[in-house]
Amino acid sequence: FIGVSTHQNQAEVIRAAIESKAYDVVLAAYNPTYPNIDDLKKAIAEAVKAGVGIIGMKTVAGVVGGGFGGPAKKASEQEITAAIKWSLEDENVTTIIPGWQTFDQIHSTIAVMGNLKMTLAERSLINNLNKKAGLLCYQCEECLPQCPAGHHIPTLMRSYMYAHGYKNMQMARITLDSMNIKKIACEDCDTCTVTCAKGFNVKEKIMDIARLRDVPSDFLV
Repeated sequence: FIGVSTHQNQAEVIRAAIESKAYDVVLAAYNPTYPNIDDLKKAIAEAVKAGVGIIGMKTVAGVVGGGFGGPAKKASEQEITAAIKWSLEDENVTTIIPGWQTFDQIHSTIAVMGNLKMTLAERSLINNLNKKAGLLCYQCEECLPQCPAGHHIPTLMRSYMYAHGYKNMQMARITLDSMNIKKIACEDCDTCTVTCAKGFNVKEKIMDIARLRDVPSDFLV
């Protein structure tokens, strides 16, 4: 089997995969806060009709605090359950791959499998989640021309998500190191000129994750 993974321009990538007639499965970010979700749902339905399977990732990364927790507010079990049910409610989504870091997360996720039907309270919670920033950067890249230093902000936001959402400091550091940035320009910027389409405080997040560069790699697990 051959698959393709997509983090940006997802509907377009899915339709291109269909047209190519070469792919059996697509791994796509899928959660209730995703922009242009209606078009993404249509593309997913088209893929399934064409015989292409869909695996959802980042299914809980859109909830406040970012998936299974974050610096601002730890995601509640109810938020996690609602996000998982929302994704699996779409019959065109074959399966999902939520990230697990603890046994509690495994148990709470598996428990959802016993009843996938969303309650009115869970659906209301999902509607509220749509208004919250969470930790997931959608890699739209609208920020790139706004940064005078030319930092690839989407990659920095991904590193931030790995650290505060997945609690995976090693992956966060690897992502940072892949950028080969000698100096974080935010340190010298009095005012950030970047307006994030998702509503992130870009400078604050970059300065926070930049601290990880000062930690010896062998201290990270």
